[in-house]
Amino acid sequence: MKRSLLSLVLAAHVAAVGGCATANDSLEAAGQRAAMVAQIEENAREAQFATGVGELDPRILDALRSVPRHAFVPTELERFAYLDTPLPLGHGQSISQPYLIALMVQLTGVDSGDRVFETGTGAGYVAALLATLGADVYTAELVEPLARRAAEKLATLGYDRVAVKFGDGYYGWPEKGPYDVILVKEAVHHVPPPLLRQLKPGGRMVAPIGPLDGGQILTLITKDATGVAKTRPVLPVRFTPLQGASGFDLRVPVPWTGPKRARVLQIAMKATIFDCDGTLVDSEGLANEVLVAVAAEYGLTLSLREALARFRGGRMADNVAWLENRLGHSLPEDFVPKLRARTREAFRARLRPIQGAADLVRSTSGPIGVASNGPPEKIRLTLSLTGLLPFFEGRIYSSYEIGSWKPDPDLFLHAARAMGVRPEFCTVVDDSLPGIRAGVAAGMRVLAYQPEGNDPDLPPGVVSVERLSDLMPLLA
Repeated sequence: MKRSLLSLVLAAHVAAVGGCATANDSLEAAGQRAAMVAQIEENAREAQFATGVGELDPRILDALRSVPRHAFVPTELERFAYLDTPLPLGHGQSISQPYLIALMVQLTGVDSGDRVFETGTGAGYVAALLATLGADVYTAELVEPLARRAAEKLATLGYDRVAVKFGDGYYGWPEKGPYDVILVKEAVHHVPPPLLRQLKPGGRMVAPIGPLDGGQILTLITKDATGVAKTRPVLPVRFTPLQGASGFDLRVPVPWTGPKRARVLQIAMKATIFDCDGTLVDSEGLANEVLVAVAAEYGLTLSLREALARFRGGRMADNVAWLENRLGHSLPEDFVPKLRARTREAFRARLRPIQGAADLVRSTSGPIGVASNGPPEKIRLTLSLTGLLPFFEGRIYSSYEIGSWKPDPDLFLHAARAMGVRPEFCTVVDDSLPGIRAGVAAGMRVLAYQPEGNDPDLPPGVVSVERLSDLMPLLA
């Protein structure tokens, strides 16, 4: 039975046209937007085999460079605003990945003066982009707090071509139609008939169609001059479900008829490679405590702070060479076996996972692996002792297996090959400078876990967090 639309309409309007940067916008934010646009352009080229869109309209890219996305995300996520990734808004909703929004706008050919309807206002970011392109935008949001917040934000920022309705987007906004373009930004299991009726002859609609609890197919729907609608599958995607009349009624998904390679695209863009020691398991302090104690037995005194600063993320051979240089002579052959045996004893007695590690790996989407400078048996031991081993079975990669150690990129490149993922579609999570530098050298996105604050030698452009839980919005 058809639901009645909620009647509250929130109109966002002030004197300025298009939109301007917020008071806390900056040259730094502008630079971050430029970097985001560069990543979006790269994603477009990589996905061209499936979408047919290798280059995005310069007007769309200019809009992405102009609209301050950080102003539309929760305050605690502002530092992640210019990563090409979705971010949570609360209430089970998210702000979509910028590349996918750019693709949807490109596919529908939004032009100045077009009348556009958008489902799921969310934060209002997409409406701002559309208004910047000169469209008259009508958008509906079923979550009242989000609708009010978006309307206020759009008004404050000066996007006067946007009207926000608190209501069910499934039924559109017939009083303001018909529309040249309709963007359905949430998963639906069929093309909503009310929206199809509100689409003009010659109009274009794009929607993620498929099962609401799994992947969908981004689909372009066009209506010809006689009113006949045609569909074209574009790209496998994964969107949150459209709330409201569309419900959570799961039906048979639209079959994919595009290039076979496109089936793996959404996986390829979400693979994550974790470091082990100091990132997943709280082993660095324990291991260096043991090293300090064993070194003292051989006449070498150093503090735990000094050991952590020097040996974190390093390989055993380099660590031993440094100790021997400090001593002025070679260490006996029993040093390394004794150190490893004592370290295993300490691990079995006291090793714990990093706080939030289990929740993070459990919530991370796509394939995950672990790549460490440690020997394979040590990686398996520490993961087993902390209950994390089941998450990584079959995807454990050690520098000892390939004879190359971080900061060389070879280990991460080896892991990416083994997981069947191109390096540029991988994310590395690491706590040590050698690992962070290895991820950067491999051409991967790097997220640095820095619980004691940023290392002054952290490479530029690397996103850092002090808690693993802060990474969930970027990996979930």
